[in-house]
Amino acid sequence: MSEKLAAFRSKRTRLLLAAVVVAGAVGAWQVNAAGAEEPVVVADGAVVEVGVLTVGLRDGVEYARVGIALVLDAAAVEADVEPKFALVKDAAIGVVAGFSAEELRGPEGLDELRSRLTEGISAIYPDGTVRRVVLVEALVK
Repeated sequence: MSEKLAAFRSKRTRLLLAAVVVAGAVGAWQVNAAGAEEPVVVADGAVVEVGVLTVGLRDGVEYARVGIALVLDAAAVEADVEPKFALVKDAAIGVVAGFSAEELRGPEGLDELRSRLTEGISAIYPDGTVRRVVLVEALVK
């Protein structure tokens, strides 16, 4: 008799677990069907090289040679961003000049440079045309 009771409990447990899983799936479907927004992934577009800059660093003795490029959103083209390249270069010079040579050595420093460049250059293109800045060359001397 105890084997039948154990089998019954096991079967009941499996049915209860299955019911919970089905209820969760139905609940999730209802949330999505109710119009819950899912995150929209925006694709990168063209990569446009701005140029290579040689900038004296904060310590006054060393310099950095940095090549930058802009990653555009999927709908943008080079003609959308090129007219403001002088502003981009000016902003980039200001950002790079704020670093010391020691800060730019190593991956963490270059990541910080990318981040600051992206922040500064995004102000030039507030409409989101530029998604981020990438380094195509980096040399500290």
